[in-house]
Parts: sequence; C-alpha cells; structure tokens
Amino acid sequence: MNKIVLLILLALASNGLRAEWVKINANDNLTTYVDPASISKAENVARMSGMVDLKEAKKEELGKSFLSAKSIQEYDCKEEQVRKITLSFYSGNMGAGEIVHTYTDPDKWKWTPVAHGTISETMWKAACDKK
Repeated sequence: MNKIVLLILLALASNGLRAEWVKINANDNLTTYVDPASISKAENVARMSGMVDLKEAKKEELGKSFLSAKSIQEYDCKEEQVRKITLSFYSGNMGAGEIVHTYTDPDKWKWTPVAHGTISETMWKAACDKK
C-alpha cells in the first residue's frame, strides 16, 4: 500500500516538473522552443524557460560538445529587454543526455534590448503576453 502511494506521489510530482515545449521557430540548423507553463510575472518582469535544439553538435565556450541548451530568461515587459538567468547545455537533443555545462550566475548576463524581428522578440512577446 505504501509503495502504491509513493508511486502515485512520484508520478504527480514528475508531471508538474515536465515542460510542455512549444515550437516557436525552426530553420536548417536549429529549433527554438518555449514552455508557456513556466511563465511567471512580477510587476513588469516575466520569467520563462526556453530551449534550443540543434541538428548538429556545437561546442560551448569551454569546448564541450552539446546538442541542446535550456535557459531561464527574464523579460522586462515595459522596457523591452531580456537577460538570461541560467543556461544549461545537454549532450543529447531536447535536453536529454548528460548536462555538459551549466551557467547559473545571473550577473554574467546584462539586460539587452529586444531586437525587433528576432526570435528574442517572439519569446519576449510570449513571456509578456504581447500580441
């Protein structure tokens, strides 16, 4: 009986942690996804998870190969700016495989303007609920 309760609790907890990735852009080299369920807002700043899935492996700045990267970014909805909070590189596609490297220092990234007509603008609109 206790094992069944534990399994149910684990299943419920894992469902709450699973991202529902929505494709927002694709080209010959990569596909970009966002997780709308991850959006949280505090005043004019929204947070959202994103993922880039590559067709061919690339190397991150420490020289380690990766096929996908997940990030949490903040979006200033009023000032139209963005910055990364965390960035993790994965050995497999769609965030699978081993974590190759993770950056968790938000001071590493400064606020930058959202360039119009870019994927960053599409993500900013999704996070800030702009049409």
